[in-house]
Amino acid sequence: MPGPMTVPRPVWRSFTRRFLDRAAAHVRSGGHALVIDSLATLRNAFALLPCDDGDMPELSYWSVLALGSRQFTVVSRGPARGLARVKFARELAPTARSWCERDSAWPDSVHVFEYDCEACAACCRHNDVLLTRDDLMRWHEAGRPNLAAARFVRIANRRAALRHRRNGDCVHLVDNLCGIYELRPDNCSAFPAGSESCLGARMVDYGWIDGLPRDAE
Repeated sequence: MPGPMTVPRPVWRSFTRRFLDRAAAHVRSGGHALVIDSLATLRNAFALLPCDDGDMPELSYWSVLALGSRQFTVVSRGPARGLARVKFARELAPTARSWCERDSAWPDSVHVFEYDCEACAACCRHNDVLLTRDDLMRWHEAGRPNLAAARFVRIANRRAALRHRRNGDCVHLVDNLCGIYELRPDNCSAFPAGSESCLGARMVDYGWIDGLPRDAE
């Protein structure tokens, strides 16, 4: 697992539709925006995210996934022209607002955080890591076909996945380190530090905000 790393992470802000131009400016500066009808309601809320000719930065796309979607539309006109507009289920609007509240401590559109995966490993706990054919082939070619045995792999919703220990830890996690790091599944290597899924896992396991303990000054 990698040691400490610095990650420039987009900062979430909320804006009413009246200030869509400000939301767009924040996003063009690298941030993420939650756009709402008014301060009193989250009805018809949507996310406004960076987009360049239809391509979205990695952490932005992981925010789309965290909002329960895989699709977005590119705004064609108005102050947000060229940016990505993401609709999501109404019940996830409070989650998006909580991200804005969490990020309210940071004044700019982007804030650089330091993450130490070896001191955390929250993403290696209580997560369903689905396996691909490429993962199985990689293990076979490396002379480790035993990694596909029932001791390490379970079936979840008709898909092969890494097995958990009783405490929720991945079966390969030892002292916050991955025991098969060089042969880890594609879904593990693709998981980015600083994504909403990363921060959510840290909050669940440690009560950490952006890599820092909740009570850190």
